Amino acid sequence: MGIPFLFPQRFLDLRLDRLGRCNLRCKMCYYRYQEQPYPVLPVEKWHWIAREFFPRSRSVGFGNCAEPLLDPALPELLGKAVEYRVPEIRFITNATLLDEEKARLLVNSRVFSVTISMDAASEPLFSELRCGAKLNQVITNLETLVQVKKSLGSNFPKIQFNFVIMKSNLSHLPDFIRLVTRFKPSEINAYFAHLETGCPHEEEIIDATHPDFPAVADEAAALAYEAGLQLHLPYKASGSTTRTSSSLTLKRLIWSMKRISSKLKNHPPSASLSAFRMCTHFAMFEKGSLCWYPNFMLMIQPDLRMIPCCSWGTDPMGPIEEGMTFEEIWNLPEMSSLRGSLRTRQNIPPNCVNCMEATSRKVL
Repeated sequence: MGIPFLFPQRFLDLRLDRLGRCNLRCKMCYYRYQEQPYPVLPVEKWHWIAREFFPRSRSVGFGNCAEPLLDPALPELLGKAVEYRVPEIRFITNATLLDEEKARLLVNSRVFSVTISMDAASEPLFSELRCGAKLNQVITNLETLVQVKKSLGSNFPKIQFNFVIMKSNLSHLPDFIRLVTRFKPSEINAYFAHLETGCPHEEEIIDATHPDFPAVADEAAALAYEAGLQLHLPYKASGSTTRTSSSLTLKRLIWSMKRISSKLKNHPPSASLSAFRMCTHFAMFEKGSLCWYPNFMLMIQPDLRMIPCCSWGTDPMGPIEEGMTFEEIWNLPEMSSLRGSLRTRQNIPPNCVNCMEATSRKVL
């Protein structure tokens, strides 16, 4: 499938890394076991990507796998996103480098959301999982961001959290909800760790069949509901009042509608309209597809290789070459083949068959 016709102008969720570096060596991340970092994407090539992709993007995320606060060109890069009027500028960070100067940069650049990667509520486990980080420092940096927003009279960026569920931190999820409630996050995403090539942490990988998971998830969901927080889990907790947005038992369309609708309330109108048109398009014309993500999501690495969704894992596509247009890139044979195989349910790639995101949320 080419560009979906119901939302041809801005339909893309784009995520970028210009620097293939991180200041931490987290237990669940391949950076911990990688000797050489990814190459650095020259700024001029980054401008080419911005020129081709930003007019098509309803959201641009800074920070895919690397740490964007390490980039000395960050003010220039954020300025380009503002120049192209991207409806949602998103930022994913471990927050260890989030000082007052950078907090002001994010607020003044109209960043819509800052997603903090945190996976524990106690210092010993946090330092073990996020090697090189200190929980108290991250909390202090978040308090700085809150104060900067207040001083500048801004409600943005919204604070969100990612929690990677592993065997060692599963029981910490409820305490994590209690810890971050003070920041009134607009969203908390809890998802299972993925097994990356070269990362010997198989003992940490669990899924929704883990015997302790249902009870822990129910408790976390109840705490989130009491605090008025939006918590996304890999399944729906058993309590009828929980505000989770996905379920192992609900059909994919219902899950997708809930996920989209939960994001509409406080989003920019153009981004909300795009999300509504996207859901309408797939509900009407692509309802038989095994997965929708490759139809509206793309990640570009510093070496100009591409990943079609956040759960793809290994074997990136490309690389793409400077000078290619958006249409040429979007309709590359390997990209079109992936979307076609998901639509026809034939020759499904191994990365999709073994996708933990798809199987845990019943996208497949």
